[in-house]
This record gives sequence, C-alpha cells and structure tokens, in this order.
Amino acid sequence: MSESYADELFGVLVLDHGLDYVARHLRFVNADDTVLRPIAVAMKRRDSARKI
Repeated sequence: MSESYADELFGVLVLDHGLDYVARHLRFVNADDTVLRPIAVAMKRRDSARKI
C-alpha cells in the first residue's frame, strides 16, 4: 500500500476525528508490515498536523 493511498483512507479519518477515535474504532485483520507501516506513517503525520 502506498503512503498516499493510506493517507487518503486513514490519514483523513485521523484529521477529521482524531487518532484516539480512529484507534478505538478500527481493527486491522490479516495486515502485514507492508500494509501497516504506510498506514501508521499516514496516521501519525495527520495526527501531528492536527495538533499544530
């Protein structure tokens, strides 16, 4: 998964609702590191941008 795709799917959710909300309401099933890593990067980036 590309980071830009992960950002559009998950980063925008974090921007709109916050990291805590998204972490409580999403569950990743059968996702390996090649999928989880770009999601984590996108979510962290958007969470940092939200706090600024």
